[in-house]
Amino acid sequence: MKCFLFQDWVDVSGTATVSSVIQSEPFWLDLAGFRDVIAWLEVRELTNAPSLLYQTAPTKDEPLFSTVTTLSAIGTGVTTTPILQDTASVPLARWFRWQASLAGSAWDISFRIWIAANAPGRANLNRTAATRR
Repeated sequence: MKCFLFQDWVDVSGTATVSSVIQSEPFWLDLAGFRDVIAWLEVRELTNAPSLLYQTAPTKDEPLFSTVTTLSAIGTGVTTTPILQDTASVPLARWFRWQASLAGSAWDISFRIWIAANAPGRANLNRTAATRR
């Protein structure tokens, strides 16, 4: 398992007319070779509780991004979200990002996100090779 600071502390906000903010492309996480992640969202301040969406795509083309999960009714503190290949309705692809969203009113949120990612391990391959001998 490998741990990443996916998003350092950031303050984002929206208005009634600007309803969502997408993470900037240079900060998208390249998950090539990983199949499962656990996300720790730490919120220190928010107004009007926007939703936070975790999204994934095989390439950096906007139309290919799909929402893996949506965190609604977020509060301050830590929210842990497992995204596992075997149970996810949308499995992880190569690129991973967040989007904050709330329609119809002004909002803001201050947060950071840590990710622990799991790749198929060599231990399983070595164990399989050992049993073939």
